[in-house]
Amino acid sequence: MATAADDVALAADRIGGPVVVKALAPIGDRGRKGLVKVASSPREAKAVAAEMLGRRVEGHQIARVLVENVAADGDEVFVGFGFDFAQQRPVLLHGPGGSGVEDRGTLHSIGFSLADGPPRDAVDSRLAGVVAAGYEMFRDLRAITVEFNPVRLSGAGATVLDGKIVLDPATEASEDAVSGDPKIADAHSAALYDAADTLGGSASIKFFRLDGDIAVITIGGGALALAHDACRRNGLRPSVATDSSPGGKSDEKLALLLDAALQLPTRGVFIGLCTMNVSTMVVAPTIRDALVRNGYGDGRVPVVARVAGAAESEARALLEAIPGLRYFGRASSIEEAVADLAHRLEADQDVDTAVSSTANFER
Repeated sequence: MATAADDVALAADRIGGPVVVKALAPIGDRGRKGLVKVASSPREAKAVAAEMLGRRVEGHQIARVLVENVAADGDEVFVGFGFDFAQQRPVLLHGPGGSGVEDRGTLHSIGFSLADGPPRDAVDSRLAGVVAAGYEMFRDLRAITVEFNPVRLSGAGATVLDGKIVLDPATEASEDAVSGDPKIADAHSAALYDAADTLGGSASIKFFRLDGDIAVITIGGGALALAHDACRRNGLRPSVATDSSPGGKSDEKLALLLDAALQLPTRGVFIGLCTMNVSTMVVAPTIRDALVRNGYGDGRVPVVARVAGAAESEARALLEAIPGLRYFGRASSIEEAVADLAHRLEADQDVDTAVSSTANFER
């Protein structure tokens, strides 16, 4: 790790051969943003570091970079831990890695007991160490999700190239946090809102009340992490963290989440959903009805909906008929959609300030 370009050159010289220079900042898709580069020599590594250090990207100034040897060629995979809310148990997630994992729908899940951990033969034997480390983090940190992506598989084994941990904002450390009971409410957080009584025993949703004033409604650990990271970078404070089990009654579960979030004091709304290859019109009417039902159909509060999937043009037409709502599809990132909401809120605040100043002057 280095904070100066000259130190990066020295590190590259000690390592020998090609090196990777990575900017250290909580920013997604760093490779696409020019924040992860391969350098073939110490001189090139110094030049690359000089370009990165001091840059400001998504609200973060790059003050440190990591210098490491280039990983051997091989397949890139995803390894992660989360919850299957329908089955009320933790799951190990694995599949092809790289950018856009949450949009591809290619991950496989394997349920396990939180006390015992995932089965030893669950994945490629070369991933055994990565799985063991991820499980310990997931269990001991009471995390919502732990993700390693990508993990490079080669003849030498597995190398984690990037990772992310999302912590449960409502969890307090306790001696019984790790128990034989796989139920999420016992194992991780008493703040779990379970909708099984409302929707039937197989359906549950997760709803955390936070201390912000922006309703952020997402489904899927990946979307949750990306949206909350983007909010932080853009100076927004979410009022909720949400998730839902996959499977049946998805429209009813989404309606419950929307109603619960929109009944809280809110000055802006962000909705982030990915329907994979299913039509976005499966969720668009539910979003529209919930917004209108809860008093967000008149344009007084800015709303951004990033709904990615099939039939986006139809969903856009339906949702943008609501005053004050802007629609983003698969072509736009969650970061871009959240930034749009932040800019609109800032503009509204400037207008309010100007009106207030004018009123005071006229007095």
